[in-house]
Amino acid sequence: MVEFIKHTLKIITEYHTLDDLELKVGEAITRQVERWKHTDSCYQTAVLSGNDEKMHGLENCFIGMAREIVFECMIYI
Repeated sequence: MVEFIKHTLKIITEYHTLDDLELKVGEAITRQVERWKHTDSCYQTAVLSGNDEKMHGLENCFIGMAREIVFECMIYI
């Protein structure tokens, strides 16, 4: 989690145009969501049982958590 916040702050300070910022933040969110999908036991259980609804719900939750972190970081800049 701390790595994700540091990486997000680095992205925000490196990119000056909004288009670049939006692209890079989106990529960072996607990478973090993939990490959580590989390490979350509830998500892995849903994958093994083929529960698409649960997988989709957890993925949306992960995206929301990652976005919240990014937005909190952007407020301080």
